[in-house]
Amino acid sequence: MPTYTYSCGCGWRGDRRAGYDAATIVPCFSCGLPATKEDVYRPNFGGFASTPRDQRTYWQEFKDFTEAGAELEYQHSRLEEEAGTPLPTPPLAQIAKTQARELIAKGVKSSEDWKERTKH
Repeated sequence: MPTYTYSCGCGWRGDRRAGYDAATIVPCFSCGLPATKEDVYRPNFGGFASTPRDQRTYWQEFKDFTEAGAELEYQHSRLEEEAGTPLPTPPLAQIAKTQARELIAKGVKSSEDWKERTKH
């Protein structure tokens, strides 16, 4: 048995199970006035509200991970300069993930938070 969406002028909107020959007008559950069956192909212009980019957690985590990776690459290049020869590249991504997990366990929320904590 299919489910149809009905709406009423009082603001009520809900679903009801009914047969294929269901009436297009049924009594509203909240006020008793006639509620009409909504068209299945009715356009919906509401859409989803997107979260601003700076408030998305995955964006900040990616930014912090990228920053940590760049810092490790810089440290590695400095070590190569001191040695005067190319050194084997360590697993930078794995090291960055480990360091990020350690910082998260300490309660660090972002790179700015970490800079504030290490200022003193």
